[in-house]
Amino acid sequence: GVFCCRITNAAGSVESDAAQLSVTAPPDDISAKAKLIVQLPPEVTRHPASQTINPGKSVTFSVSASGTPPLSFQWKKDGIDIAGATADNFTIASAQKDDEGVYTCEVRNDFSHVVSSAARLVIETPAPEISENIASLDHQLKQKPPLAIRNLFLAAPDGQGQYAHNGNILTITGSATSPAILVSAHLEDNQERFIRDISKGIQIDPDTFDIKGSVFVGSFRGADAVLLKLVVRDPEDSRSAENKSNLVFVDNNSPEVQITEPTNNSSFKTSPILIRGTASDDLSGIVSVEISTDGGLTYCRVDSFKDGHWDYSFRPATARTAYNIYARATDKAGLSSISDYLTINYIRSQPAAPKAAKTNKNILQGNLSQNKNKSPDDIGICTYRVTDLEHSRFQPTELFSLKEDMAIIVKGYGGNVVTIKIISSSSGEVLFELVDYIPENKHKIWRWKLSSTGSFQAVLFVDGTQKDNVYFKIVQ
Repeated sequence: GVFCCRITNAAGSVESDAAQLSVTAPPDDISAKAKLIVQLPPEVTRHPASQTINPGKSVTFSVSASGTPPLSFQWKKDGIDIAGATADNFTIASAQKDDEGVYTCEVRNDFSHVVSSAARLVIETPAPEISENIASLDHQLKQKPPLAIRNLFLAAPDGQGQYAHNGNILTITGSATSPAILVSAHLEDNQERFIRDISKGIQIDPDTFDIKGSVFVGSFRGADAVLLKLVVRDPEDSRSAENKSNLVFVDNNSPEVQITEPTNNSSFKTSPILIRGTASDDLSGIVSVEISTDGGLTYCRVDSFKDGHWDYSFRPATARTAYNIYARATDKAGLSSISDYLTINYIRSQPAAPKAAKTNKNILQGNLSQNKNKSPDDIGICTYRVTDLEHSRFQPTELFSLKEDMAIIVKGYGGNVVTIKIISSSSGEVLFELVDYIPENKHKIWRWKLSSTGSFQAVLFVDGTQKDNVYFKIVQ
């Protein structure tokens, strides 16, 4: 059986190691003597010692142990078995940096196992041997300029000054005073908290020693400001240098902008219409305020912006039109925001045309011969035959047939709302009236499908005043 002994006193108790008792005797010989076999677990009597050596040197770890044989040994590095290392000693013929670590030896027998104390192996690079030419080397070093980093500058994107936001590309410039190799480069905040490594985006020119680079920063990780810390070293000796750049301030908050006047869905009969609003940014500040009067398709600068307030004089181009107005503010960090839209209704009434009786009396006295002094190039109204609508080809004429299409073209009145009346020369009746806006510096073309014969007059009015007229005739 297995035997052990427990010893107890007032402070506690302890048990001895276990011992195995085996009794062997022939079953038919009760007079045979019993044989007591005691099996002892392994115990390390001499542990391996830690060692520090130079690369390429030989190193041996050894261990001594007692216990019931047979004993087996297994050496481990950092807790992992070393293949083939099963003796009471372990030798590395030429130790290298990769051999550094913690070594232990596990000792086993059939009864139990035990692990030795840990021994650490350190591979230490020796100090360079003193050269016989040290005086010459010292002279060479004295001839080199001191290694330093100069004019290290961290820049935000163009137009943003020294303000950046998440998603920006930062640019790095500077120079070293002599040949240098990049050791490290990282962004840190103004409390020296590490933000991110950017060494992959920086290069040092081997000929000019210029330092250049750029890096995309997806997130500044909550920093209010960042700078670049750069470390370089001399490629031929152990000299190194470090420097820090200027601060770049971080602004991830978009500006605020709103339209305060007039109220939404206001209607106006006169122009210009004064639009006012506010814009603010608590960090970098506002650099521009713009306004859109075409629903956000295009923007232009407001007329004035001062102390957070802006205004703009809006001159609508077309009467009886609803305009959707937006304001847009941009801060120094390049962030923009757009206001809620404001709807303005421009309902300028068209002036009443001259009374029909007076106009028609003059018209009835006219005929086609009165067109003889008109030219298609003149300012005013003229009639044309449509010869090729697809390619915009027209022929000036005042005589049409019912099979043809007629076009009326007004020139020289861009930027105005015009009224065109088609009047019967025989009765003086206004057969058709059109009101339309002609864009600035443009001509306007209207196309008619002819439906009746007779003599007619087209009269052009601008702001209620008759400006021109043309006679035309339609035959079968």
